[in-house]
Amino acid sequence: MSEGDGASRILFLLELIKRKTDDRHWLTVRDIMEQYEYRFGHPISRNTVKSLIRSLQHYGVDIQEEIRDRGTSAFSFQHHLFEPHELRMLIDAVSAFRSLPLEDTNTIIEKLHTLTSEPIRETIRRKTAVWDSVKTDSRHIKYYLHTLHEAIEHGRAVSFQYGGYNEKMQFQLRHDGKRYDRIPLAVVWHRDYYYLVARRLDDQVPIHYRIDRMRNVVMEEQTFKPVPFDIQTHLQASFHMYPGKAQSIEIHFHRSLLNVMTDRFGTGIHPYAVDENWFSLRTSAAVNEGLLRWLLAWGSQVRVIGPGELVVKIRQELDRTRMLYD
Repeated sequence: MSEGDGASRILFLLELIKRKTDDRHWLTVRDIMEQYEYRFGHPISRNTVKSLIRSLQHYGVDIQEEIRDRGTSAFSFQHHLFEPHELRMLIDAVSAFRSLPLEDTNTIIEKLHTLTSEPIRETIRRKTAVWDSVKTDSRHIKYYLHTLHEAIEHGRAVSFQYGGYNEKMQFQLRHDGKRYDRIPLAVVWHRDYYYLVARRLDDQVPIHYRIDRMRNVVMEEQTFKPVPFDIQTHLQASFHMYPGKAQSIEIHFHRSLLNVMTDRFGTGIHPYAVDENWFSLRTSAAVNEGLLRWLLAWGSQVRVIGPGELVVKIRQELDRTRMLYD
């Protein structure tokens, strides 16, 4: 930044006030003069500082002025992009995001910190904790996300390797590292993980892939003609990212699970009381492994009434579990 021209002065002042002030922290004219001299190595007059501030206000920058003792003026920029509580929510979301490696988490949090004043930034930083024990070790996700979004945007096929962790907690590719050739349909974020919704080249059935379990994602030259795909309808027909056909189900559940049911199926459900402790609920869900495991997780607090095929699957799974303890 050149020290001589007016543009450099006004840009310096704008950056200084945004960085140092908020609704609780102000800069006096003397503060600004000292910061300017420290930055450029020569003084600036009080009248020049006030003139620059008036110019910023004239062009719509909301700089508040406070008249203090002996007519001293102090200035503050109070309309930062995010309120402190909004910024904390964003930082908490990034911190808790399992699919984001620790290094990328810290990088994004530092960028978010720049969206407020330094005093608020330090307050938020002292209250921010990143739990690294649940973070993924895949450092390629941000690049894979870019590649997948680009492929969807331009109607291109993708290929990748897919895997998971073995008993030694070592990542192991499936099918001896064979590449998966897929048509990408959408990228979704569900319960702390990114998923690719894609289909094989020779059918229309959507399949879900955890992006943090992908390796060597490549956008291929092969193109495809986009077909209508309603991602919201598809996700509503899935359960815990297990795809399946939505069916009408009926369950009885203990009253202690009322909030659990609204968390999973939304506040639009209409359970009715069977007795003082039990409710009945009819809703629509994909009958698949995800639903099966979710229902079983609640043990004796949930009973499946229908459809019959789901009742059969519940009984079969309970029999297999019982055999483990016989």
